[in-house]
Amino acid sequence: MEKVHLQALEFALIYAEDHEKSVAFYTRYFNFKSEYRMPDGSCFGKAGDVNLWIGANYKKTKTEADNVRLSVMFRVDSAFRLFEALKERGEQLIQEEPQEMQPGNYWFQFRDPSGNIVDVLGGE
Repeated sequence: MEKVHLQALEFALIYAEDHEKSVAFYTRYFNFKSEYRMPDGSCFGKAGDVNLWIGANYKKTKTEADNVRLSVMFRVDSAFRLFEALKERGEQLIQEEPQEMQPGNYWFQFRDPSGNIVDVLGGE
């Protein structure tokens, strides 16, 4: 069998229980801009150069940081600045501070309004 060539990550899919709350969250922290609204209430758009689809009316699932099977990782300019912004607003952070993955690259995780675990990688 000939292998398929993976071309790109097309969309990060955000399954949202409360669509409006999730859109507001991703707009606040990642400058999400909705470009197309679907009949079911879901929407497609962009956060920086990343294509996002934010679904509507999905039931919350229980996830823990050590058993998530698939996540999305966003690269940001400053992991510490985003971490502090999330912390100041009382968002659900998983680590107590960003962890250095390699010199100059820091990682942490947080939960979005639907309980999805999101990974972040960025500079200081």
